[in-house]
Amino acid sequence: MKKILSLTIAVIISFTLISCTEKTENAENSTTTNTEQNSSEEKTATVESVDKAKAESLIKEGAILLDVRTQGEYNAQHIEGAELLPYDEVQAKAEEKYPDKKKTIIVYCRSGRRSGIAANTLINLGYKKVYDLGPISAWY
Repeated sequence: MKKILSLTIAVIISFTLISCTEKTENAENSTTTNTEQNSSEEKTATVESVDKAKAESLIKEGAILLDVRTQGEYNAQHIEGAELLPYDEVQAKAEEKYPDKKKTIIVYCRSGRRSGIAANTLINLGYKKVYDLGPISAWY
C-alpha cells in the first residue's frame, strides 16, 4: 500500500513539474517575441565613438559639442564652440538645457572617462544621437 501511495505521489509530482516547465518555456518564448518586436519597432540608442573629422562634420550639421569637465578645466582650455555641462550635472540639467532629444550631442572630457559616463547618462535620459569624442587631446 505504501509503495502504491508513493508511486501515485511521484506521478502527480512529475506531471506538475512537467506542466510548470512548459508554462515557463512558453512565457520565455513570449517574452523573447515581444522584445524582438519592440526592438524592431524602436531601436535602442547607443553611444558611438567619434574622431575629430567626424565630430567636425557633425558640428557643421548642427551638433552640440559638450565639454563635461569642470568649470576650471573649461576655463583653462576648451574646444572652440563647446558648451560646458559638467558630467556630474548632466542627469539634473541636460533635459532643461537641451530639450530636443533628437539633437546630435558630442561629449568630451580630459581623459575619456567622464565623457563616457556623461554619454551613457544622456542615452539613459532618452537622447538618440550621442557621440563620445573621448579626451580633449583627440581634438588637438
